[in-house]
Amino acid sequence: MRKILSVLGVLFLFACGNSVEKQQEVWELKKTTVNEYSMKYPYLVESINTQFAKATEIMDNAIQTTDEKEQIKLMKEANASATKGAIDKVSDLEKVIESVGYDIRNIKDDFTSEEFTKKTTFLLEDANNCIDKADFLLQNSYNSADSALMLFKKECSKLKKVERSLENHYREVVNNRPDETVDETTIQTNSSDSKTKNSSKKEAVLKCKKCGAKLEKGATKCKNCGAPVK
Repeated sequence: MRKILSVLGVLFLFACGNSVEKQQEVWELKKTTVNEYSMKYPYLVESINTQFAKATEIMDNAIQTTDEKEQIKLMKEANASATKGAIDKVSDLEKVIESVGYDIRNIKDDFTSEEFTKKTTFLLEDANNCIDKADFLLQNSYNSADSALMLFKKECSKLKKVERSLENHYREVVNNRPDETVDETTIQTNSSDSKTKNSSKKEAVLKCKKCGAKLEKGATKCKNCGAPVK
């Protein structure tokens, strides 16, 4: 639910944010996000509330402003400020954990047994260990929000490096896949004045590196997934 609300908030801000009503809707979503993160991470409550108080002061000034353009400007500033600091840092770590988890699943689902090399195994083990550590850090208790956020920032940077390694390895393996596969097709030719002849014909079939769909001769991109043909 939190992710849905965050996405809606972004859409309102950038796609439909040039009205007082829309900014007010975003503000309500921001308040919901603040409450959810305060409940989920109690050791960050003080830091979250301090930041939200600053945003609330800006929003109060916006409400009292009579000029509509200035009012919208201040409301946007308040909405941007509401989740700065603690929530943004925690959210960044949550997002990269989810992203690395997706990369792990993608490799496991897409790689063949031959493509599962020692390097693949090492990268996946390292990624899983980093995710476990990040989850532990998020669920731990801290005496200071600053010390927690410092650890989150450091772990977020490490996970982003892991993510890049996984993505580079995935591209490397996919790009090294053969461009051609040979299909054996048995063709039967029946003739009234001769006996039945069986023969085998080899056809070179180009397939998309990304989705495996058959490519037409001279195609510049895959009709199935749109990937460019090298």
